Amino acid sequence: MKNTEKFIGSIGDINALGVGATFVVQDENGDYSAINFDCWRLNVGEEQWQDEYSGDMTWDIYQFDIDQLTMDANGDLIRNGNYVPWFNSHLESIASCVGVEVQELKETFCNDDPMVRIWGYDAIASHSGYNNLDCYPNNYDLANIKECYGHLNNLGKSIDLRYRRKGA
Repeated sequence: MKNTEKFIGSIGDINALGVGATFVVQDENGDYSAINFDCWRLNVGEEQWQDEYSGDMTWDIYQFDIDQLTMDANGDLIRNGNYVPWFNSHLESIASCVGVEVQELKETFCNDDPMVRIWGYDAIASHSGYNNLDCYPNNYDLANIKECYGHLNNLGKSIDLRYRRKGA
């Protein structure tokens, strides 16, 4: 992460680290990607469960491209002009999982707006897991997240405010 990404928007909860959210960012080349924050609560007792920054916690950070796809004459999704993405054969099951029609799901991937496209990729994650969009996520603690992603959507400032309130 080079801290050069521009924050475009997010889906999921407003509390990205406590509950989970996916940020949409744009890099210096104009390409769009998504960053998903998935919290692992390790060694926390029941009384700490609601205190989102206590205990030995880490987050799996999944980052993946949210490319705009096209449809060929057969209605198959196409990436980069000639590549059929792996999930094309699972679209019926993915659409059923999130409660949309297959055609509607296909159209999200073909949309010009990355904030529309992210819903298609999020549907894949709901069905198949984020690990199918990023097989090698980074695992970061709070300090690493602040260093790498603190510039996005005031995330670093939010972390600082939560720490102050917790008395740390």
